Amino acid sequence: MQTSRRFFAAILGLTLFVAGCGIDGNSSPPFANRAGAASDGVDVKFVSADKSSGWRQRPTEVAATLYKPKGKGPFPAVMVMHPGAGVRNPDHLIAYNLMKQGYVTLVVDTYGTRGFRYTREAGGYQMGTAYQLADAYGAFTYLARMKTVDKGRIGILGSSRGGHTTIMALAKQTSLPNYLDGLGAKPGLFRAGVAYYPHCVDHENLNFEGALLVLIGDKDREPNVKCSREVVAAVKARKLGAELKIYVGVHHAFNRKSGRLCERRNWCYNPEATADAQKRTIVFFAARLKGK
Repeated sequence: MQTSRRFFAAILGLTLFVAGCGIDGNSSPPFANRAGAASDGVDVKFVSADKSSGWRQRPTEVAATLYKPKGKGPFPAVMVMHPGAGVRNPDHLIAYNLMKQGYVTLVVDTYGTRGFRYTREAGGYQMGTAYQLADAYGAFTYLARMKTVDKGRIGILGSSRGGHTTIMALAKQTSLPNYLDGLGAKPGLFRAGVAYYPHCVDHENLNFEGALLVLIGDKDREPNVKCSREVVAAVKARKLGAELKIYVGVHHAFNRKSGRLCERRNWCYNPEATADAQKRTIVFFAARLKGK
């Protein structure tokens, strides 16, 4: 019981902070933990695009949580891809806050669906990316078939490992690394993507076709920061719209609060960066998915 109370208190602290980080600075989500956030969503399943490639004989049904704003729509949509440790409360908070801004959102549980706890259990970063990108393609098809979704205004957001998947999703399929050759066909254009502190690799030959916002701290791993600069420059070169925000003195996983200030060597929660990132995310998607 004591442990449960401590866990609830930690989550409540995160939620109360995020409540003050809305675009108007005053709105407060009516929940205090992940269960409350998920109560505003619906558990759904969709078919992944991992049918070919030899991973499985049959396509995977992926577990996800769907959040829909009030009204008939059609609304723009954003899928949320989890980091290397799987779906956590911040993923639902991001989806919930975007839903309140008028987006259909879908939190995709790639690892939980397959019984993985971490990327290493998925077979390493290449297989982790392959599973997530296959699921992103499947999620696109699922969202595009919904009557309440404008299929021409679908975006993607991911953190850490999910941020890497977001970058891959914005690239033309023909430019992806060879280890992603087994994916089903890309179902459509991701208009825009937001990558929170992405694990950034294998980006050298990517041919981008969607706008990108990258949010990362200068205390993140140097290869991630360097790659983020290069990816944003590549998107800008194609005149697609790209923004990079590097937070000074901020580490990896800056929007993921735990019982300790710094959960691991460079995983440190930062409330100021979290608030700013949320505002930038809302403004960025509004310009790319709601504007003409």
